[in-house]
Amino acid sequence: MSRTQDRDEAAEDIVLSPRERQCLELLARGYRNEAIARELAISSVTVEKHLANARERLGAATRENAVARAIQAGLIRLEDL
Repeated sequence: MSRTQDRDEAAEDIVLSPRERQCLELLARGYRNEAIARELAISSVTVEKHLANARERLGAATRENAVARAIQAGLIRLEDL
């Protein structure tokens, strides 16, 4: 099995909520939690929770690692950023 096939199959297993995806996309654009909160009209605590949930679902140790894994899995696209 190729790496592409492995990545595609892994991405099928990962489901992010729309808010988790939005928070990751904004994080990838360089936004800080407070700016993400303002952009999405939610509290910064809620942003932290969405990013923590996304990290857990992606098996990522850090926020940056979560962004990288989401991009690799095709859950967020660089072109959209």
